[in-house]
Amino acid sequence: MKEFEAELHHPKIQGGSAKGRIRMDPSCIRFEPSNTETARNLGVLGTAWELPLTPRLELRLGGAADDMVFFSDPEQPGVVVIVRDARVLEHPALAALPGLGRALGKAKRQRSWLAISLWAAGLTTLVVLLSLLLGAGWLVSWAVDKIPEDLEIELGRTVIEAMKASGTFVEDPEVARQVDQLMEPLRLSVDGFAYPFEVHVVADPAVNAFALPGGQIVLNSGLIQEAGSVEELQGILAHEMAHVSRRHSLHAVLRSIGFFSLAQMVFGDAGVVLEMIGQSGAELASLSLSRDQELEADEVGWEHLRRANINPEAVSTFLGRLESSGLEFDLLSTHPATSDRIDRLIEISAREPGPALDGSSAQSLVELEAFQASVERAVAAMP
Repeated sequence: MKEFEAELHHPKIQGGSAKGRIRMDPSCIRFEPSNTETARNLGVLGTAWELPLTPRLELRLGGAADDMVFFSDPEQPGVVVIVRDARVLEHPALAALPGLGRALGKAKRQRSWLAISLWAAGLTTLVVLLSLLLGAGWLVSWAVDKIPEDLEIELGRTVIEAMKASGTFVEDPEVARQVDQLMEPLRLSVDGFAYPFEVHVVADPAVNAFALPGGQIVLNSGLIQEAGSVEELQGILAHEMAHVSRRHSLHAVLRSIGFFSLAQMVFGDAGVVLEMIGQSGAELASLSLSRDQELEADEVGWEHLRRANINPEAVSTFLGRLESSGLEFDLLSTHPATSDRIDRLIEISAREPGPALDGSSAQSLVELEAFQASVERAVAAMP
């Protein structure tokens, strides 16, 4: 296409401007009026006007969508040719002009970035509309699939580091050693998983445990003291590991941060969102999971325990004891549908019985009473 609709601004034109068309010649941009009346407005410029294609030629983009190209010559002040078709930038007469290559490249990149920005804005709008139509849960599930595991691991570590500022984390070498002994058979049972499971003990009398994205697991000292066997503790750990591996924890965190932060994490600067989540780390301990997520974590955790030669029936024993006590425990409020879970675990146990309690390979690694005593001493020594 050699002709483009254009507008000529010139101080000698009646009214200051005239509409017409330009033709790209090898040596000039030739402007011709669109009709006789416009031609009369050109006055002393004659029936046509030419802007020489010289190294002095300047161009820039304008308009709301950068779809207008402005040509000017510094030696002709006040003279501008406006072409309302960015395809003029592709004309070979411009590409062959010495000194204009940088300006052409900049203009094309500017339009490319604009196209990308418009595409991203359109995609974000589509996601918003779909989330309104299909529900926020759809958006969160979609985002979970888009977040890579290394970013999830970084998220979990960011939250843990922020939570440590509370001063309630037990930093005791003997407790850390015993925790590693508890986890050793479970880690071997999930060999090959992408998550570096790390367990932290917190000085908190509430009977609770929770998992954060990327493999971070928190055990309250109150839960450790309430446990009746090593297998019960390992059953809780296996359950929390399952929440991590099935990305339930990531789903809960993303559900809590709101749409715009979620969109920024997926499309923009994830670091800003990580910092924001980290600052509210303590609140993440109270995030509840759905009934289906709890049942799935029970089944996956059950398989972890079987692979580790640990009796998985200890989980239902522990939950049943808590529920029948009549007392309120955080573990039951943050891990809902306890009755359904117990029934489901009993059903799985009848179908796939685990090894006997005294046959657990984990019992020789750590003794419950010794572990509980270490935690009690460490908590008492904390300021």
